[in-house]
Amino acid sequence: MRFDQRIVSQMPLNELWNEYGIVSAKGLRELNASDIAKLLRAGKVRFVVADVGSQLKWIPLDECYGFWKSEVKKHLADPAAENYRESFPDEY
Repeated sequence: MRFDQRIVSQMPLNELWNEYGIVSAKGLRELNASDIAKLLRAGKVRFVVADVGSQLKWIPLDECYGFWKSEVKKHLADPAAENYRESFPDEY
């Protein structure tokens, strides 16, 4: 299958890809809102949305701050807490 047609089939992901192939990335630890805010203060962050049954959605670097404010911040689950889907806007 071509990488530009690849669909997310399971979570968590074992690897990241774009239309050209596998992207070199390594998951080190789970991040909370404070961790991501620190990264954003240091510079632009490349977000990627993974949803089972869909292609990966790469957020352009110039949209990272707006995406953080409009989507990520209000839907981010704290990895140290017990979380329920119903607690988040639109249950995601």
